[in-house]
Amino acid sequence: MALNIPVGISNFTEIRSNNYYYVDKTNLIYELLQSPGTEVIMITRPRRFGKTVMANMIASYFGRGIDSSKIFDRLAVSQYPWYQKHLNQHNVIHIMFNEIPAEITDYNHYINRIKKRCFWICKKLTQMLRLKKRTRYGMR
Repeated sequence: MALNIPVGISNFTEIRSNNYYYVDKTNLIYELLQSPGTEVIMITRPRRFGKTVMANMIASYFGRGIDSSKIFDRLAVSQYPWYQKHLNQHNVIHIMFNEIPAEITDYNHYINRIKKRCFWICKKLTQMLRLKKRTRYGMR
């Protein structure tokens, strides 16, 4: 079957699921895991060099709530011994700056919205962790 070129498609899952041509860059995940203790990871590339696809790939690999094994099982990252340990096991905050909602009027409005949502997510995760800890120790 011929592979199609994913012109204008930046969703990693869509590219892998629909048999589009894709150059395997999953070794980047190995590089990320070799930097323990790093607070911020900045990935810079020139315009039109696949930053969005790369960010989607990273979120698809680490992010909870989905099973990405079918997408990654035949890629380079699946050959590492830690592959299953990290697959869909982490909380990921993935912010898309190329898809700003229509109701956003300016940059500050967008940044404030991101801050509020991140705060809300952190608050919910903290509540979940407290509940889990109480349950583990038989506390109510």
